[in-house]
Amino acid sequence: MMTGATPMITPSMVKAVRPFFANMERKAIFYVCILLLMFFYSVVNGAGNYGPTYAQEALGASSQIAGLINVPGMIVAVILTTVFGNYASKTGRYEGMVMIWAAGAVVGGVLWALMGAAPTSSVGLLLLFAGAFPLATVNSVNQIAPYTYPMTILQPQGLAAGLAFMGLAGALGSTIAGGICAALMNGAGGLAAVFKVPLVCEAVMLVCAVLFKDIRKQ
Repeated sequence: MMTGATPMITPSMVKAVRPFFANMERKAIFYVCILLLMFFYSVVNGAGNYGPTYAQEALGASSQIAGLINVPGMIVAVILTTVFGNYASKTGRYEGMVMIWAAGAVVGGVLWALMGAAPTSSVGLLLLFAGAFPLATVNSVNQIAPYTYPMTILQPQGLAAGLAFMGLAGALGSTIAGGICAALMNGAGGLAAVFKVPLVCEAVMLVCAVLFKDIRKQ
């Protein structure tokens, strides 16, 4: 039984989101592709949050060095967010940036997966930084596509629900990542196992990026 502050689905809530589903039609697969990309990228980011901890505990890096892991990629991401935002607003096209999003995540995930087999701590630290760079860089697409793409395909009456689902996917991905990573970290694989999680997520991201096609609102 649901009690207290637990949210309940009411008839009025169902009525509010019905136009969103009614207007999806064949566009649904492309919307879902973006939704899944955001969800799995959020899981990857959740694993990435353990980067500084891994750098210090497993690789012997100082806290100052560990704190810089995502900085180079985030600087580039700030610039690319403006570039991709302008491109999307002028052309309404997302295919290219979506593929960059998935490909960058895959490259970062592969580099992270190699850390456990690094021959020295220095090589491991280099792989950690190298993997974090593309993953942080493509956050620029994560800031644009999930929140602007729905505006190009959804009718006004379904737009609010469409954007809400995007936000939910991001929050849910981060929450799930926390649980998975905590369990792995306390298991036999230790912290190194955490950085194998992104590979699975990025494989799904790449499939979604391949399936995604631009389609304009009718």
